[in-house]
Amino acid sequence: MNLNELAERLELEPDEYLDLLNIFIEKSQSEIEEMMSALEEDNMERLAKLAHSVKGAAINLGLNDLYEASRYIENMTSNLSLEGVPESIQALIRGMHKVMDLAEK
Repeated sequence: MNLNELAERLELEPDEYLDLLNIFIEKSQSEIEEMMSALEEDNMERLAKLAHSVKGAAINLGLNDLYEASRYIENMTSNLSLEGVPESIQALIRGMHKVMDLAEK
């Protein structure tokens, strides 16, 4: 993941992209925490909505790994299944750490 390349793909200046990335980080961190709570409560509807939100923001920023993990969560929970969902939430957490590292550079 390279900040300049991601910014260029969206035809933004690196500082503009960084501003959007920081907003994404702030919002998505709380959504991922909410996903963990929803998972503990077996709240499929809430999980699907949260995953949908992260998915949309991730793809708009070109964060494909986060997009794929959240898409999987949304698809599975929309079909009332938790198969692979805990692992996908962990993938989101790992992906968020990479995004936070990118934002700090």
